[in-house]
Amino acid sequence: MAVPLDPDMPRALEAPAAELFIESDELRDMAEHVMSEYSEFRAINDAVRESELVIGYAWETKPWTDEEELKPHTIAKVTKASPLWRCFGRIHVAMQFRQWFWDHFDDRQREAVVYHELCHLELDRDKGGNLKVLLREHDLEEFGAVMRRFGPIIPGRRAFIKSYLDWQHAQERPDPVQLRAVEQDGDDA
Repeated sequence: MAVPLDPDMPRALEAPAAELFIESDELRDMAEHVMSEYSEFRAINDAVRESELVIGYAWETKPWTDEEELKPHTIAKVTKASPLWRCFGRIHVAMQFRQWFWDHFDDRQREAVVYHELCHLELDRDKGGNLKVLLREHDLEEFGAVMRRFGPIIPGRRAFIKSYLDWQHAQERPDPVQLRAVEQDGDDA
């Protein structure tokens, strides 16, 4: 049965005034830098270089508003392509980064978010040797109030806190003292 259309009714299929997603070479460059810089992404980097894994990179152009709730996927996210998407788009994974945040972040923050998104990717092989892309969940999802009240009661959270403390210790460690060479004849002694 056909549904009559009211000419004044907004049409869901009309194109928006601005594109919601725009392909990003800048985001691709940052991801390639992160993949080549950190050894934990060696398998992903190799698969990309061999064109066995194709990652699409896009800005999400939706502006940020104060009324919006900041959730883990608000800033950036990785999405695994469906078989149909792979057929038409020839990509396996899409990484999208909200352009508003990119524009307000410094390079260190950008790199950290891209690093975080790449941590979601896990590669495996099926019995035929074909590449399988899996998405990993976060290691830690917890409320700060639980951590303040009970501490790291679950083993994974202990590892997270240990990682943080190790990082904090490395930040506080003073630079090594530069030793000067002692002259062989003892003049500097």
